[in-house]
Amino acid sequence: MKTIIQNLIEQHQYSDAMNASLQLLAEGDTSPIKQKEVLKHYNTTQEVLRWEAVDVIVDYIGLILEDNSLSTEEMQFLRLMKLYFRVKEGDFLKQHKNEQIEHILCRQLELIYRDKKVDHHESAMKVELQELFGLSYDQFLRFERKAVEQALKNGANINDLDTFYML
Repeated sequence: MKTIIQNLIEQHQYSDAMNASLQLLAEGDTSPIKQKEVLKHYNTTQEVLRWEAVDVIVDYIGLILEDNSLSTEEMQFLRLMKLYFRVKEGDFLKQHKNEQIEHILCRQLELIYRDKKVDHHESAMKVELQELFGLSYDQFLRFERKAVEQALKNGANINDLDTFYML
């Protein structure tokens, strides 16, 4: 995880408080006392860090999905980041990350639907994709719709796609 965190910090312009917090996470130090020290040192609040964390987490998700897979370790670290920064379900959409979420999801869903069938592993991946962004089922379906329509145009049978789709 340290390598991924270093990549994030190097590739993006986060605040000093966020960079310090990410370094603590990479080292496995999730102590509330350390977090309060960072907030105090950089004269910021948990709420400010929370909203910046939404950007960081979207960047993290994009980075870990570059290999089109999601490891248990990556998923656990994502959950830790959400917990540590107090990011809640719905925060990604409140922060207007729709285009970034759609881009990431479309890329992954196109890969899942490429063979016109969704197997057990791919079905589990869809659930993890939904969880990554803290989306409700209905919200995920809205993002998924475009990929489903493309799969259907390519000859897929709706019964093989493990989705709900209304004509």
